[in-house]
Amino acid sequence: MRLILVLLLFLTLAAAAIVSADIYRWTDADGNTVFGDNPPEGVEAERIHVREPMTTPALRDAREILRRHLTDNDEPQAPYEDLRIASPGDDEPVRANDGNFSVHVEMSPELNAERGHRLRLVMDGEAVQTRDMPRFDLVNVDRGTHRIHVQVLDRNDQVIQESDSVEFHLLRHHIN
Repeated sequence: MRLILVLLLFLTLAAAAIVSADIYRWTDADGNTVFGDNPPEGVEAERIHVREPMTTPALRDAREILRRHLTDNDEPQAPYEDLRIASPGDDEPVRANDGNFSVHVEMSPELNAERGHRLRLVMDGEAVQTRDMPRFDLVNVDRGTHRIHVQVLDRNDQVIQESDSVEFHLLRHHIN
């Protein structure tokens, strides 16, 4: 640990030396190697020659590569090639007089439960159900137009992928 701290100190001082003064190395009273630009009087200090640091040209798109890597949490950018609401279809009327119907999700590859992935159905901006199967059974949904989409969650309930939204129209018989 001490060696690492000494190396870090040395690297910091080496970087500063390019801009400022000379760097010296000496041993303190406790036997520790010390680096600095002003050695104490009466101590034998060795002047260190600091070379200019090596540099490399920037990699094209490096920022994007790093951003993707840091935000993906070891997950691929889109772990599922296909993720969509299969039924109801977009702008489709759904006849369910009791308000009960199912939402079916198609995805490829299959949901990876071993990695803790689950599906969450979001309807009209509110989370409705979370399941580990691509089917959601909804009960007593109000008639009218609704918008749904499905999200893939990781084991920490973080959204790692979302489907496009589907708008459908629930038709229920109404008696006055």
